[in-house]
Amino acid sequence: MLLGNNRFHLSGALLLVVTILFFICHHALSTSTPDELNRSQFRALPVAQSKRVQSPLTDSDTAKHAHLAVPAIPAALRPTGVSSSLSRQKKPPYRVNTIDVGDVALLLYTDASVIGQHLPIHLVTSLLPERIEPDNVLIYSNRPDTIGDWHIVDAFENSTTTTTITTTRRKQKHHSQASLSHHKSGHSSDNKFLPLLQHAGRNKPHAKWYIYMEDESYIFLNNLLHHLSTFSWEEPWYIASSETSRRGFFALSRTAWEQVFGGEETETLQARFVSGLDDRHVLDRVLKEDGVMFGSSDVAVARSEEFSQSQSHRASAINRENWCAPVYSWHGASGRDISRLHGLELNWHSISKRTLQYRDIYTHLIAHEMSHGRIDWALAAGEAHAAEYEITAATADDPAGMPQDVGSTAAWQQGWQSADACETACALWPACVQWSFVGVDDDDHQRCRVDRQVVFTFVGDGLQSTSGWMASRIDEWAC
Repeated sequence: MLLGNNRFHLSGALLLVVTILFFICHHALSTSTPDELNRSQFRALPVAQSKRVQSPLTDSDTAKHAHLAVPAIPAALRPTGVSSSLSRQKKPPYRVNTIDVGDVALLLYTDASVIGQHLPIHLVTSLLPERIEPDNVLIYSNRPDTIGDWHIVDAFENSTTTTTITTTRRKQKHHSQASLSHHKSGHSSDNKFLPLLQHAGRNKPHAKWYIYMEDESYIFLNNLLHHLSTFSWEEPWYIASSETSRRGFFALSRTAWEQVFGGEETETLQARFVSGLDDRHVLDRVLKEDGVMFGSSDVAVARSEEFSQSQSHRASAINRENWCAPVYSWHGASGRDISRLHGLELNWHSISKRTLQYRDIYTHLIAHEMSHGRIDWALAAGEAHAAEYEITAATADDPAGMPQDVGSTAAWQQGWQSADACETACALWPACVQWSFVGVDDDDHQRCRVDRQVVFTFVGDGLQSTSGWMASRIDEWAC
């Protein structure tokens, strides 16, 4: 009886303990917050899944930040190997990867006739070893040469182009003067990009980007490397100006190089590069045919978030559109320009922590040249920029030849008669920041040119001109 009672009490005690434990657990679960329950469940996940869930989205996460770029060819015609979900980032330009100076090959082309005038300044600015290692540089010309420790590669060494020609190069002696020189070379400088890019890709196979520049260009390397970091070099990208001049500069990703130059036979490529077009337009066409994607470099189209290129501040324009845009490359620069641009870039981080922009080129290198307001010079023929409005005796009365918001039609129509009248016409147009008057004895050739841009050389005919600027209006431009 005692044994039976002991068994009964033992079983009852065990049942009581189990009941109490169940009640405690149920109470704890009912009072737990959803967040605590989630964390409890999360800790039970496998380790690999836990890392995936915990990992936050970064600035380079395409699902969060990517915007589709406009391909060079319609999507339906693009080769299947090219992804339609591109890694180009916009607004703001998030980095896809980090590109430093060791990831690029800088390709500098100089014509043999002017190599002694144009290359030396680059050797002490653009190509300094503390700026870029010599192993990351290739210098090309239309005949082989050696300058100091630099070996100049004949870009046409393996080319079938052997035409002897006479070319014309402009050698800047002063910002107001230019002379022409004729020379004979062993190869045409046309269609140089096929042999040049083939050589570069084969000799610098580890480069992520190939940056081409000419001897009258200056590359703002820090700005450019940061910009290239917003593109994926593992996709076929070609970064260049959309302007028809297409001079001075472009960047080609390694993947684009492999897609165009890496597999096709040289003879087949040479046949594709034969065209009546100039070399840059031929290159553009071949790249488009092979599905390479173009990154716009036209400030007027893409504003400051896209790549921008300009010519020298004496041969191109600074305006409201590019005022706040980063500057990456300038073309048409003299040796003096290149030296000053290099000095500004070298010291920029001691001046400001932000990106070097077009307005900084104006402020530090141009504004003081305009301080006196007017200047006389001889216009150089053949420059690329034409004034927005040109007032002549024949066009003065044409309503289509004047802005709608000009202050006085009568005064505008007299702008072609003198430098003072031209300056008045500019003042009467609120957007005008520069005027240029060409005065000759013949009224038919006398003219007044006005523009909303700062341009240091208009399209000219070698005649003497007087120019001036509305600096106070430029000072009102803001970012």
